[in-house]
Amino acid sequence: MNILKQSRDNLTTEDKYNLCMSPEIEKLSNLKGQIISVSDWILYEDVKKNDNGQDKYETILSIRTEDGEVFATNSATFQRAFDEMIDLFASSGETVKFVKVGTGTSKNGRDYITAIYANSL
Repeated sequence: MNILKQSRDNLTTEDKYNLCMSPEIEKLSNLKGQIISVSDWILYEDVKKNDNGQDKYETILSIRTEDGEVFATNSATFQRAFDEMIDLFASSGETVKFVKVGTGTSKNGRDYITAIYANSL
């Protein structure tokens, strides 16, 4: 596991486990149309073996809510929108506290999720 970016520098080992390795992590795509709170988050690269035994790299964004639930996604669209939102707010010294899991359909007809700013639940 290679951490690319995280909500704060002082995430503990327990925080990282809960955000990256816990079997209780749920799919963010199951929350389409819902708003979640954002307590902590981590963007990391995970290495898995493909069917041929070769390393396959996957970028994962994992978000912990204020209630302690953790949701993760490998959606590049969601990750890009979330990262841009985080950077925009950080440039003004602010943090993102709520995110809506938006949905859409690509030109190819595939459903996707994206991050949309929300100012409350």
